[in-house]
Amino acid sequence: MKQLSVRISAYEQDLMKNVLHRIFSDGGSMNVHELAMREVVSERQLHRKFAGWIGIGPKRFSEIVRFHRVLASIHQNPVSDWAALAVEHGFYDQAHLIRHFRKFYGDTPRTAAKEHHLMMSDLYNRLDKPSVILKS
Repeated sequence: MKQLSVRISAYEQDLMKNVLHRIFSDGGSMNVHELAMREVVSERQLHRKFAGWIGIGPKRFSEIVRFHRVLASIHQNPVSDWAALAVEHGFYDQAHLIRHFRKFYGDTPRTAAKEHHLMMSDLYNRLDKPSVILKS
């Protein structure tokens, strides 16, 4: 069988690098309209090219990036103010954060924080080496 060779222009490569950079540097908060405006392409063309390269549209990809940023924040620091966390990551309010989080995690951010804490506690308690603190 012949293999299809797809020739990708330097313009398309630069476009994708720029869009991916914008999505990652903004934490997935920038909407598709603004991404397209900043790259001087139509939203439709951006979606078509992005989906061709990545396999999903820029909106879904941005949602995934934003979800990972929220999850990383939850894992790094205990959260006491969920509304502040929501605003920090570009959500309108806490309810918007919870709806978005459930789409990818299947449960609330609070549940994810509790599960992370339990996993870390379980990992620590199963270490093969004795604790430095408990040495006699």
